[in-house]
Amino acid sequence: MKRYILLLLSCFVMGIYAQNIKIRGNAIAASDKQPMIGLTVLVKGTTNGTITDFDGNYELNGVPQDGTLVFSMIGYKTQEIKLKGQTVVNVVMQDDVETLDE
Repeated sequence: MKRYILLLLSCFVMGIYAQNIKIRGNAIAASDKQPMIGLTVLVKGTTNGTITDFDGNYELNGVPQDGTLVFSMIGYKTQEIKLKGQTVVNVVMQDDVETLDE
């Protein structure tokens, strides 16, 4: 009986793990089409995140297939993108003129 319970639990854990995917993408600024270096990419509602590299690229593991990515940087409008099973998410960041004026 214990073996069956362990087997069921391991299947459940594997099922949960299979729902998490790796996301990658690129971020550029709308104003000059240059790569966004150091842009924060975060899975909404978690502490799972990363920042973009020198070329504006990022990679993030352990993301739920139905998760939402939050892209943010001072001076730019924060964007939230629902994944809907996507594994590549590119983003164009818009200047936040109101924040820059302050």
